[in-house]
Amino acid sequence: MGGRKCVRPRSNSTAVGYIRVSTEEQTLGPEAQRVALARWAEARKIQLVAVHEDRGVSGAAPLDRRPGLLAALASLESHSAAFLVAAKRDRLARDVIIAAQLERLVERQGARLVSADGAGEGDSPEAVLMRRLVDAIASYAELGIMRSVLAESASNLQWGYLWADNAAHNRASLIRGEATCSKTT
Repeated sequence: MGGRKCVRPRSNSTAVGYIRVSTEEQTLGPEAQRVALARWAEARKIQLVAVHEDRGVSGAAPLDRRPGLLAALASLESHSAAFLVAAKRDRLARDVIIAAQLERLVERQGARLVSADGAGEGDSPEAVLMRRLVDAIASYAELGIMRSVLAESASNLQWGYLWADNAAHNRASLIRGEATCSKTT
């Protein structure tokens, strides 16, 4: 009747951790995130029953393309954990819609989505607003990252064409027996 899902009681003393890095060149790498999760759990006297990772995965990737996050959601259920925790909210998602979907999925399991840095912690309207702002800023940052990656790719592609053109010219000159010296600018 009614389509309501029966949610098992949660242990307020257990949590599942989630770690995500899109590249290896990050200030907040996997080990730093693991330390942040451990400190969060220790400060609250909460046991981390599992920690799952996604490496090389963008925070803008859809949920179904993030095996570590899907495993974390499954662990949340299997351990009846009260919290899914990440070092920072941008580790969970860099897209406002994905962040909202994830928060809703966790809430439907009777648990809470939190970040070890405390951003937007609580149920007050101000806390909810803070979470939405942090998610929007993460989404904005992702767009900036994508823009710079595309610009760099375009620059590298242009350089590649110039190099290839110059190499072809030099090869043709050598075949004809001409000496070439070209100065690049």
